[in-house]
Amino acid sequence: GVPAELQGQGLAALLVQTALDWARQEGLKVVPQCSYVAVYMRRHPDTHDLLL
Repeated sequence: GVPAELQGQGLAALLVQTALDWARQEGLKVVPQCSYVAVYMRRHPDTHDLLL
């Protein structure tokens, strides 16, 4: 999560993209448990290869 005072600055998206980039580098697959991550991945087809 991102503190309320930092919301709206794209930090959550940056955090998710960084985590997904790491998962890709490690050859991992992901199961999005967080609703934000699930929506992010739906909106970014380039991440679909990471879905388990």
